[in-house]
Amino acid sequence: MPVAARDGTRRRTALGPRLGSGVHAAQYRVVERWDGVRIEHPLRHIVDLRIERWQFELSGASRQVRLSIFTAPIRLARTLAAMLLGLADAEHGAEFDVIRREAWMIAELIEPYRRRLLDRHQPDASAIEERMVRLRRFVPRLASSPVFYRTPYLARDVRRFPAAAIALAYLEDTLWNLPRNADDPRPTIAAQRRAMRNWRGLFSIDGRPYRSLDRTLMNLPRSVPPALLCELRFVRLERPMTDAAELLLLLQCVALARQRSQPIDWLPALLLAPPRIIRAGTQRVAVATGRTIDPLDPDQARFVAAYLLDAFGPAVRRFEQVVAHAIRRHQAIGHRRGLDADIDDLRHLLDLPARPSPDMPTAAPPAPPPAVAGLRFLATVGEVIEEGRRMGHCIGLYADRAVSGECFLFHAEHQGSTASIEVGAEGRVRQASGPRNRHNAACDWARRVLGQWIRSWPPPRDRA
Repeated sequence: MPVAARDGTRRRTALGPRLGSGVHAAQYRVVERWDGVRIEHPLRHIVDLRIERWQFELSGASRQVRLSIFTAPIRLARTLAAMLLGLADAEHGAEFDVIRREAWMIAELIEPYRRRLLDRHQPDASAIEERMVRLRRFVPRLASSPVFYRTPYLARDVRRFPAAAIALAYLEDTLWNLPRNADDPRPTIAAQRRAMRNWRGLFSIDGRPYRSLDRTLMNLPRSVPPALLCELRFVRLERPMTDAAELLLLLQCVALARQRSQPIDWLPALLLAPPRIIRAGTQRVAVATGRTIDPLDPDQARFVAAYLLDAFGPAVRRFEQVVAHAIRRHQAIGHRRGLDADIDDLRHLLDLPARPSPDMPTAAPPAPPPAVAGLRFLATVGEVIEEGRRMGHCIGLYADRAVSGECFLFHAEHQGSTASIEVGAEGRVRQASGPRNRHNAACDWARRVLGQWIRSWPPPRDRA
């Protein structure tokens, strides 16, 4: 409970098992002032922490340290621990282990005071830091610079519009990675600030905002994943898309087509279709595949996008025709003529220069396939095409992607049901479908098993 200190400030004693099991954690006391706090302990040095504009100033018995107000909380706690113990802020060795243990004791203790100091002295920076951490778990360089806050309307837009916050969070590593910025792959803070002044243009195909895009961004549905919204820069909207179902399906189609280097000849039909037609088309796909599809679920919208793209639909003017062609195509795939005919069909549909051999191996995944009963890795083109023939769906068309290493394909058997699974090279389960694209228990089981296996993959930088 808070008690009054002699100087009129409030003093709080930190108690509780989460701050450490030793007696030292329970003896920390924090005296809160307007511009900072004082951390006391009977067996430690006294450390004062003050906020001054864009820096934290830490004053101890032997030294003073200045840190940015955007310093990670655990880094701030580690520096405080070193000063409380009277040690150098070493990066390794025995001292570092002692500092690290002490830092975890005081990290939770100091975090509420740090938040209150930021809210009191730098409210814009505090709100933007919280939003960036929620979006991407880190604060980008531009949001960590005082330069950004010299243009007041930028901070206001980021706080007011979710699309502006997404533009700031993904500016440096995603939205900046465009051909028009090829000469400046690592933008400076000044260049990023100039780009954020026109943040709506970051989602445009030519860098210039337009009416339909503006209305879409200002009324962005909450169910659209932030990273997926960045796909807007590869398509020009013919009308505002403020319905979550239509925007999710469009962005998933654009993302998949770009990933596969596959043109979408029927894209204008999707861009011009009203939301009720798109929802009706999604329901037709659900009935044809025996699934319950929620059009507001990003993963299920991705399944519908893959279902439409796998059908190699013609350039038609109405979205209803796109869905009808996709359903007919997938139903026709269930009536196979044999392995040789399927290989010839694959060569024709994918415009391959030569007839692929059934013994051609698919690319090996980054980690050995899991040795789990009921799960089998499809290691050759023949196995992939035979899987599609036996299951009655279009996994055979993924053979060239499996050879190039873009995806890894598996067959699963669980509780009397079977499924085919696609794992993307980026490290996620893209699709899991039973016979004739239906959903069953094997789909859910394989997702769980392969999700655990993906966690064993080496980091991308360590892969050959």
